[in-house]
Amino acid sequence: MILNIAIVAVIALLAYWYGSQGFLSGLLHLVCVICAAAVAVAWWEPIVVDYLLSKSAYAGLWPGFVLLMTFVIVLAIFRMASDKLAFGNTRIPQGLDIAGGAIMGALSGVLTACLWSASG
Repeated sequence: MILNIAIVAVIALLAYWYGSQGFLSGLLHLVCVICAAAVAVAWWEPIVVDYLLSKSAYAGLWPGFVLLMTFVIVLAIFRMASDKLAFGNTRIPQGLDIAGGAIMGALSGVLTACLWSASG
């Protein structure tokens, strides 16, 4: 029950945030979330199997933690890179900018919450 509320809160928060930030920022974040999730899923199993499962008393906790931390670190790196590459003077009509940003934020929130719930 609490996890469901937290997931809905994450989705609503990201939809609100990127609705106010605009469509381009929301689209860039969505692309970064998709790429970071792909990298995290590709890297987490070799990290856990090769280095952590047989060497720790907390072996059952490592898979979820490594998946979530890999996603967060890679997402931060991708967001910093995309912020450097984005154009600051792109103009989109205000209604489309707000609605598109909210949609992109909601999609990012859904993907982030799915990865978050899969790691736990």
